[in-house]
Amino acid sequence: MAHKSKSPYLMYPEKEPFPILNKHSHYDHLFEEMYELEEKGEILVFRITEEYRPKYVYTRTGRIKVIPTNKLWHHKSCGQCGNIPGYPASIFWFMNKFGLDYLNEPHQTSCTAWNYHGSGTSNPVALAAVWLRNMHQAWKTGYYPLIHCGTSFGSYKETREQLIFNKELREAVKPILKKLGRLTEDGRIVIPQEIVHYSEWVHAMRDGNSRPLRKRKESPKE
Repeated sequence: MAHKSKSPYLMYPEKEPFPILNKHSHYDHLFEEMYELEEKGEILVFRITEEYRPKYVYTRTGRIKVIPTNKLWHHKSCGQCGNIPGYPASIFWFMNKFGLDYLNEPHQTSCTAWNYHGSGTSNPVALAAVWLRNMHQAWKTGYYPLIHCGTSFGSYKETREQLIFNKELREAVKPILKKLGRLTEDGRIVIPQEIVHYSEWVHAMRDGNSRPLRKRKESPKE
């Protein structure tokens, strides 16, 4: 299944790895728009380069998702750290056993994901500002964000979509980030190439750290 795209962030295999029920979801348009915003200089995409030892997995829509496996910035979960600390501890244990580089970030802010479920406790601008602040912090350190919290993972994916498709939201959040010093030097917001949950990292690493990396194969361009 060849798929033509202008975006280098959108990849599909030549052959379907399994029966696909919903081919080419709205993610196609999302990644193409993200690339266009980057080309216009509105955003900076935090790319998953070779230093992050990327592995490639199939999503349910057939899209190939890039999973960084090394040099990771741990976005921890308040619920897990406070109530089930074995979750983050086990991830650190695995990474130590594999000899991987990671950052247990001491300067992560609240994710506001709980507020996402609370009536009137937050708003799209606040949610976007907190997410972008955390992504800028990861980008500044050079470590790629790995999300522990499932609520944050879902909230961040929705926030990314709102930011990419809503210019008004991007313009509303920029003055806040500027005051916080959380824009790039040329005034752009930082959006990661992929939003990655640690369960996806576990899936990508299921055969161990010695599994050979697959060469990146981009979709043919128009």
